[in-house]
Amino acid sequence: MNKYFQTVFTFTAVIICATSCSVYYTTSQVDNSLKSSVNQANNSLNNLEYQMNLLQSQYNDIQCDNKPEAMKQSDKMYASLQSEMAKVNSLKSELNQEYTNFQKYTQGKDKIVSGTPEFAQLKSTRDNIKTKMGSLQTQGEATVKRAQEFSNYVTNNVVPAIQMVDVVSYKNSFQKAIADLNKAQQQFEAELQKSEIQINEYVATNELKKPENCKSLKSDIEKLHLSLKSINTVKTSLEATFNEFNSKTIGRQKISSCSNNWPLVSKADNEIKASQTQLNSIQLNVQQTMSNMVQMMK
Repeated sequence: MNKYFQTVFTFTAVIICATSCSVYYTTSQVDNSLKSSVNQANNSLNNLEYQMNLLQSQYNDIQCDNKPEAMKQSDKMYASLQSEMAKVNSLKSELNQEYTNFQKYTQGKDKIVSGTPEFAQLKSTRDNIKTKMGSLQTQGEATVKRAQEFSNYVTNNVVPAIQMVDVVSYKNSFQKAIADLNKAQQQFEAELQKSEIQINEYVATNELKKPENCKSLKSDIEKLHLSLKSINTVKTSLEATFNEFNSKTIGRQKISSCSNNWPLVSKADNEIKASQTQLNSIQLNVQQTMSNMVQMMK
């Protein structure tokens, strides 16, 4: 913030002497000088406002229903910071209003001549803008200092006490787990179809010669169908949990451990891990069943 609002007003005065002397300023030159100074201040203030909005957005991501003591203190600091920024915005508005007023009282005038009401107004405008820019310099630096104190406190005291998760990353984890189940289901359906064809052919040829083998193979096929249903059951359960998570986190980017929505995160963790464990178990049973069927047909 240092030197952000320093400016120099440079007006070229023209003196005309005949029976008397008068001084005048070219309106366009004055306008350019004032506009340059005000724009410089606005650019600096816009940058400050952007940084404050970013800081406030990050803090607002920490949505707590049961706030720890550290966050109760940071809330007070946050309110104070907002108050400081409101003062900056008020001064900015006053500064821009001064320039707007200048444009109004000089509208249609090429010159601002001494002894006229506009000349006196210009002096007031210059003084007011200089004063307000000085106030903005002071208030802007105070706001930046307060923002740094707030940021340091949150980083050192609030963040370590609260766990945060990213909603999008959890949705991606859900979608990947569901995609893995879909892939396993499709592959299993294709393998089951081939196995049924082979078993039907074997049974048609050996049902009288090897009835026990055929009975075992038919039982194995039933087991495979049950395994296929199990995969679908796991997938359906996971999809239901995903839909609940998705509907209850609309518009949310993060979920904090002090939020009432945290159980959604715990449930998501458990469901995703459980689905993978169940899928691994089903696949192992399928492999064992398929191996048994191969041995029987040999």
